Amino acid sequence: MDDRIVDLYLSTKLMDDPDGAKEKKTRLRQFVHHDKEIRNAKRISENSEQGVVFRIEIEGREYCLKVFKRWKFLSLLKIRERTQMLHSPFAYECRAFARLIDVGQNGTWAVKCHGWMRLSEDQFDALKPVVTRQQIATCDRWAIVKDYIHNPFHVDDIPEICKKLPIPKYALIAPMDFHPHNFRESFFVDLGSTRTYPCPPL
Repeated sequence: MDDRIVDLYLSTKLMDDPDGAKEKKTRLRQFVHHDKEIRNAKRISENSEQGVVFRIEIEGREYCLKVFKRWKFLSLLKIRERTQMLHSPFAYECRAFARLIDVGQNGTWAVKCHGWMRLSEDQFDALKPVVTRQQIATCDRWAIVKDYIHNPFHVDDIPEICKKLPIPKYALIAPMDFHPHNFRESFFVDLGSTRTYPCPPL
């Protein structure tokens, strides 16, 4: 992934930009504190295919940071480069969160998203002490910032999960990995396999 994804499904406007709601495309806005120091990083999970997830502190607040792994599109078919860029876990997750924000559903069905960021050298270095060299070597600098939810999924959350099921349908997004391990409390937290329509076919 390179800078060409900016403007394709990423916006350089900040999440608190009053003009951000006027986006014509499904593009995720940038995290407000994208250039601030990362403190107290702790690895909380690793997705071997998509990325590594951390609990971090920025500006005195706790967040969840998903750092995506470098992604190479593999196909026996000849696919347009623009289409390839829209078919990666980072693209899937950014577009899904952007759509939820566009329809006023950020933090309802899925965990609240605070935008994307591209890690600086210092920010990237702040994560290295809590991961192995092998883990960090596979990571890119592109990341998504979300609320950190302390409590795991519990069977008591099922009624609330069912109650919120119309939201992704209304937003025209389709979660492809609807499993208990992708929930914290009643919130869906991993949108890296979610398709947002219209989605260019492969």
